[in-house]
Amino acid sequence: MKFSRLALVFDEIEKKSSRLAMAHDVAETFKQCTPKQAKQVTLLMQGIVAPAHEGIELGMADKLAIRAIQIVSGKTEREVEAAYRKKGDLGDAAEELLATKKQHALTKSELTVEKVYGNFHKIAVAGGGGSQDHKVKLLAE
Repeated sequence: MKFSRLALVFDEIEKKSSRLAMAHDVAETFKQCTPKQAKQVTLLMQGIVAPAHEGIELGMADKLAIRAIQIVSGKTEREVEAAYRKKGDLGDAAEELLATKKQHALTKSELTVEKVYGNFHKIAVAGGGGSQDHKVKLLAE
């Protein structure tokens, strides 16, 4: 499943107040998933990368996320932080900054749920020397 499809579902769910309508959107999303994707989508919907009993948390601080947004958007740290303050949400700030991105990649492959989940899991388990830079690169990817 393309991650862009899941992101649209998240946007739609966020706009709704009816739990029944939200449940319908989630059910329709699961119909499009393989069993492996369904597990990953379930975890992503909860904002986690693993069940609580596994003790794995994403552990990505705002500062590291800001660095990743800098890489992808080509903006300065100051510009990213200003957008963050203005929007009040780092994801919304990233969306705005990426919409005004000046340079685009020559090749662009669609992100999949598997790729995004895989990178989040790698971020969560990364540790040791150089792990912060590795986490930033994985998030920017």
